[in-house]
Amino acid sequence: MVSNPRLRHESTSTRRILTLCTSVVLVATSLLAQASHADNDALRSATDGEALEIALCHVCRVHDGESEAEEVLATAVYEGTTYGFCSVACRDRFLATPTGYVPPVLPRPAPAFEVVDLDGAPFHSDKLDGRWVLIDFWATWCPPCIRDLPKLTKLHERYAERGFVVIGISIDEGDDAVDKVERMVERRRARHPIYLDLGKTPAWAAYQVPAVPMQFLVSPDGEIVAQWSGAIDLKTLETEIKSRLGADG
Repeated sequence: MVSNPRLRHESTSTRRILTLCTSVVLVATSLLAQASHADNDALRSATDGEALEIALCHVCRVHDGESEAEEVLATAVYEGTTYGFCSVACRDRFLATPTGYVPPVLPRPAPAFEVVDLDGAPFHSDKLDGRWVLIDFWATWCPPCIRDLPKLTKLHERYAERGFVVIGISIDEGDDAVDKVERMVERRRARHPIYLDLGKTPAWAAYQVPAVPMQFLVSPDGEIVAQWSGAIDLKTLETEIKSRLGADG
């Protein structure tokens, strides 16, 4: 089990997301999920009268790669659709950040964000306008994230001349976060832009990231057109990127 140390802290208004690394995820409420809970019409527990006997538990699908339907022991309704879960715990994790589990709405607007580079200088997402961007959320304590760094550099360098850029956003925190990220970047020879998500309103909350690693492909006009979670399948990513770049020009 690998847990995200920045997610152990709570405030009165925000519960940090607990993060999946490899097959284990611990999920808490993100900033945007908190807002969703305030709207009982948009997000609520299903009533006892809404019957589902078997269903694929989307929480187990994301966490453990489950692909088979299971006996439904709890249900919840999100945006008019009833979802079944194998346990109350899975239902509660779903309710904490539902957009991390339901099939993504694509395309959709990419949230704006501000992060800092390894020198501490702020970087705003508006500097990426007009380019194809792959955003990779990762952490130094996440083995698949670390393994994927060279793959992402390869994509960044291969398609840079066609207006494509990969940026890595580390969710590491603490006084030694910069040192840890710098050491890992050097060790893995990552040469694509790397930033740290240290703002009061973190990018991972804006993107409702329930797990790392997680990638989002953003179009030049600022829309998320594809997303992936878990260890990178380089062939799948590259096929999608080549298709988008070809269609764009």
